[in-house]
Amino acid sequence: MPRPAPNPIDFQILAIVTAAAEGIDTPMAREFQGHDIATLAKLPACIEWVEMLRSLLVTVARGLVNARADSELLRHLPIARGRLDDIVRLTDATGEWRYEITWPDAALTIEAIVAVARRFGHHDFARDLDRALHRIRPIEALTLPVYALALEQLAAQE
Repeated sequence: MPRPAPNPIDFQILAIVTAAAEGIDTPMAREFQGHDIATLAKLPACIEWVEMLRSLLVTVARGLVNARADSELLRHLPIARGRLDDIVRLTDATGEWRYEITWPDAALTIEAIVAVARRFGHHDFARDLDRALHRIRPIEALTLPVYALALEQLAAQE
């Protein structure tokens, strides 16, 4: 059986994740990583910044969902495809593409694509996709507590 290779759809997935990493891993975001959560939550544009980041990650999830039927690498990942199908079911049920619904399963799917690409010997593809995901992860993780605190502070002001 021939080893599957990333097809044009897989390279579109790589491009989407890489573009998201470039949009998220900005000098401003890296500067934010040096501050404590309480300071970040007080910044005037904090909520808008986090919502922009989350919107970008939802776009990545949409790209994965749209690519799931045609991606060569995803053909070898039935559990990951199932996660993407779950995203579709949940977004259909809620009528919304929300970060909380889409990103966790999308991130796990990206990790699975990296693993299968490595398994089939496509190390450059795997490295580039993994690198993009690892640029997103620390900033995305920072947004969770910052967003919660910023919303809490906003509610206290009202």
